[in-house]
Amino acid sequence: MKIIFTTVGTSLFTNYMKRQTKIDLGEDYTPIESQYEDIENNSFSVADFDDEKFETGISRIKKVITQIWLSTKRNDLCAEIQTIENYLKESKNNDDFIVELIATDTVLSRLASELIRVYLNNKYPNSCNFDPVYGKNVIEGLVVKSKDKDKDFFQKGIMNLVKNLNEKIEDAKKKEYEVVLNISGGYKGIIPILTLLGQKEDVSVIYQYIDGDEVLEVSRIPLNFDWTIIEENYTLFEIFLKQQSKYPDISEIKNMFHIEESDINEWIEKYQIFKKVNNSIELTSIGSIYLSDYQKIYNETQWGRQNILGALIELKIYEYYCSKYNSPNIIIENGKKIGQGKFEIDIYFENNEQIRVIEVKPGNHIPWDVILKKFMIGAFHNQLQEWKNKTERKKLTFEIVAYHYRPLYDTIKDDFKKKILNKITEFDSVEVLLTWLKVPQNYKKNVEWKVNQENLIQMVNNNSV
Repeated sequence: MKIIFTTVGTSLFTNYMKRQTKIDLGEDYTPIESQYEDIENNSFSVADFDDEKFETGISRIKKVITQIWLSTKRNDLCAEIQTIENYLKESKNNDDFIVELIATDTVLSRLASELIRVYLNNKYPNSCNFDPVYGKNVIEGLVVKSKDKDKDFFQKGIMNLVKNLNEKIEDAKKKEYEVVLNISGGYKGIIPILTLLGQKEDVSVIYQYIDGDEVLEVSRIPLNFDWTIIEENYTLFEIFLKQQSKYPDISEIKNMFHIEESDINEWIEKYQIFKKVNNSIELTSIGSIYLSDYQKIYNETQWGRQNILGALIELKIYEYYCSKYNSPNIIIENGKKIGQGKFEIDIYFENNEQIRVIEVKPGNHIPWDVILKKFMIGAFHNQLQEWKNKTERKKLTFEIVAYHYRPLYDTIKDDFKKKILNKITEFDSVEVLLTWLKVPQNYKKNVEWKVNQENLIQMVNNNSV
């Protein structure tokens, strides 16, 4: 089964109003120019579709396009239909397909989508879906002009488009559909971002030039996104999610992270996913892709519990303990199972005097809910119970090691106290630490470094809070 996600613009109407079309149709041509211009100039979002002042214009356009234009069944009806039909002719296994239309936040795009849906379903029964609701097949904010003259409106629409398509593509892949992105229709400004999205998701992207007959399929290239950027910028992504109605102020970011504007400029230059506009920080189009995947990775817990980078850091710490305490009486394990094998400890160290249980996390994203579960019911809880059941007890330490090349923000330390220490009174009799592992700035590419006592810096100790 193929599913063809198709962005919809207004070429269904503009192609009809072309000079050549008027010549071809002759006396059968019925004007819709005044109604089209009225809706285009005086409506601001798809919500205006039900406004009484546009009812007559919508009705006339719908009648003319259905009875005159679509009935011709020409191959240049609109970019969306032309691309779909030519693609199906050229591709194999084209009998089983679904078209899902994606409209912009405009009256004309919704109207075009409804007419295209009827046309395709008449020609190919039950082949086309369109639900004119925000979040389903209409993208809120994806409009060039806004009633409130909000200059950020279109950028927010891009973010909504990426999120919507990410979810649709993921759902289609679960159903084992072959996914195709048809980007011939809609705003031309979204073509680059949809092309990138298609490459990232490893799906086909098709496009047809206005006067061409051949469908261009964008070749897949060995492109991969650096997902460690999400770890590096976790806190900023959190701000964007919490403040979707507005972009964060530069002063707000400076105060929250105790950094200078030069640090913000370095962020922008390094990652190219943020941009500075007046006194705010905004996402670039690529940043929108990362933000959408951030939601999927962290909020839906689809991030692998041990990505390659995290596993490397764990091995570095394991190597440190092995070299520091080289003795037959030492127990050092990476990935020790506990609680009848249900739970896992990243690094377990034990000698004659102490037991140390270590959890390793990226310094710019510590999933406190996951950490708290470890203390309440998981590996840490089971280790504590095992320790309590012994008659001779060694010193027991639970340590969260957060790795980053920059010092941990004060917000991270505050969260550790509020979200962990304040909730684990059962652990008052043992030591609980937050430690910063200072890694090299190029640690993602450089493996020629070692953990030592100097780059393991204790930040918070429950005994000193």
